[in-house]
Amino acid sequence: MQAVIAICHFCETHGPRVLATCQPMREHDAETMDVEAANSRWSAGSPDSGEGDIAASSDGSSRKRFYGNPSLILRHAPTNGTMEDGKCDSSRSQDGEDRSEADEERCAACTSFGGWQPGFLTNDHDARTSYVSSQFPYHKRVCAVVRQAGLRSLSCEIAPGPGRDGAVFFGDEANGFTLSYSFTLRDAKARGFQHWYSLIIVSMDKLLLLNSYDFFVTCLKAVVDKLQVKANSVFEMEQKEPSNDGDLRPTMASRAKELPPGFLKYRAGSIDSSRSLVTLTGDKDIFRRLHRYFVWIMKMQSLRFVEVLLEGCPTQDMLVEMERSAENPEVPEIDDFLISDQLHDCPVWMSYPSDDEANEEGEVVPAHLQAVADFKAISRGLSREDFTSIVRQIVTGEQLVVVSNRSPLSRRILLAFAVLLPRGCVRLVSHGAFYLELYRCNLLGLSRAVELPPDLGEVMIVDVCEQSDKVHDLTTCTLRISQCPQFTSPPPTLVARIEQLVLNEELPCPVLEAVLRSTREEWLNKAKLVYQLTKQNQDVDMKKLMNVVKCSDCDMPVVYFWQAGLSKQYKQYVLNVCSRFHQQNEASS
Repeated sequence: MQAVIAICHFCETHGPRVLATCQPMREHDAETMDVEAANSRWSAGSPDSGEGDIAASSDGSSRKRFYGNPSLILRHAPTNGTMEDGKCDSSRSQDGEDRSEADEERCAACTSFGGWQPGFLTNDHDARTSYVSSQFPYHKRVCAVVRQAGLRSLSCEIAPGPGRDGAVFFGDEANGFTLSYSFTLRDAKARGFQHWYSLIIVSMDKLLLLNSYDFFVTCLKAVVDKLQVKANSVFEMEQKEPSNDGDLRPTMASRAKELPPGFLKYRAGSIDSSRSLVTLTGDKDIFRRLHRYFVWIMKMQSLRFVEVLLEGCPTQDMLVEMERSAENPEVPEIDDFLISDQLHDCPVWMSYPSDDEANEEGEVVPAHLQAVADFKAISRGLSREDFTSIVRQIVTGEQLVVVSNRSPLSRRILLAFAVLLPRGCVRLVSHGAFYLELYRCNLLGLSRAVELPPDLGEVMIVDVCEQSDKVHDLTTCTLRISQCPQFTSPPPTLVARIEQLVLNEELPCPVLEAVLRSTREEWLNKAKLVYQLTKQNQDVDMKKLMNVVKCSDCDMPVVYFWQAGLSKQYKQYVLNVCSRFHQQNEASS
């Protein structure tokens, strides 16, 4: 993620200040760098240097102790003097650069690690990235952009609505773009009994912030809520303590205007505007926690937001997946120490698995190819009649129930069946606690202990007979249809096409997956055409329309059901076009 996350504070003495920043540093060639000097610099100034030295690990592995450029840290090391009270004795760095940021006057309220001193280090070995928290970004240009963003977030950029708490987006191409979340923390000894803070995410990529706007706002609000809970706890505790003569309480301040002038002898010395974030929250490790929160936000964003190279227009399956991701964002919550592993409840629909699996030979197989291989393995264990019945039940939108006591096995079988349908037609629950109706789920997995309703005439029930202790092994289990609906009409044309492809042993799995995907797109296009024409004219002759799309009467259940695989965006577009067309006709007539 090409962004920097920072927490800023409006100090009553020194004005807006950047309190702490977390910045990612990508892998850099360190062969010609002074690694030993960087190690000493890190160990001297860091409360927690992560995994130790910046040099590569001694065991010769590819993992490094630091993936960034150590010269950035050395560049800002003072030539003489030390950091005292958040202010460096030297105004020039080792390479002669101006260090005006470190020369700002600061108090305890606007100081975290002290100048350019590194704070915390977290390494992401898979991405070859190090996340470093310090008071300022080490890159000169980034430091200037973050300072400007922090100034605006605490002064002129105010969130809409009552009060100033909330998120706001601002920026331009020259100074970068910022997503700011301003908030207050209660302080019993501050003017107005509160301090202003802001969390900002700064990036030169506008689309990165806008495409993940909801995710960022949710995460920043979670961090703010935890800080406010800690500050409120300290505030209430201080209010319960015995009051000194000069201390002003909020209850007294609300009635002060009713008293005669000079009646209340208030001493200005009771105000302490230099209380640090550690004091306000009562947590000495608050910056360590903020570092972990910031690292998690940047890492999660890079995992959930992956750029895909499109070779053409987005397919309906891609649009459906994007709509489902927007409607059901699985954003883990942030706990007091790190990040919770709990996700939202699983919806009644489930997309294809995204994690690749390893086969028995240890080779990593893509998930979509594994599902096709599983479907082909299932077809070998079924008779031709049972295979035709199962395929017909699936493609026409009727419900299929898989009964097994092993949830991983039933999930694998149902995902294999799901390769026959567009993404929008898949409503899958791999291991339900009770029976779900067709309108909620068309592919359902149940254990043998679940009692089924007696009137399931149109539902097909497939019983899985396990013959091995391996929960994922499809070769040692057999499928038996224990209940099958009575079919009175001939099977759709699509069923014969799928049989021809799957039962052809000469087709390898990659080729079979490509042909099945092409077949799904072909029938999905037929469903699109029927949807368009029926919305334009509700009195259209369906027999003529089915001849246009080269389908027979037995194919109508497939065409109607597969309209559920169309995205909401496409359906809304068709309705808008038809509405404008009808309005123009009415106006002309």
